[in-house]
Amino acid sequence: MQIGFKYHNCPGFGRLYNYAIKQNYMITKEAETRIKILKFWHEYGLEATKSAFGAKQSTLYLWQKILREGDGKIECLNPGSQARRNKNK
Repeated sequence: MQIGFKYHNCPGFGRLYNYAIKQNYMITKEAETRIKILKFWHEYGLEATKSAFGAKQSTLYLWQKILREGDGKIECLNPGSQARRNKNK
């Protein structure tokens, strides 16, 4: 059975749709590493996590907050844009 694409008459919409799906549901290696560090932190404590990964306590709490606000979805831990908010004029 073939899946039909209902917006085939809109040029460029398919590419934009695929890009949006990829960005929303993609789990990067960085997010996997962050969830691994959080699990290690909960299991072994802060001092072991600092020595093993070099992550600060404030960073761990920030990642935990982001994960909680994102309903536990791992893709919430994907790194955001590093671009400046105020560009040169």
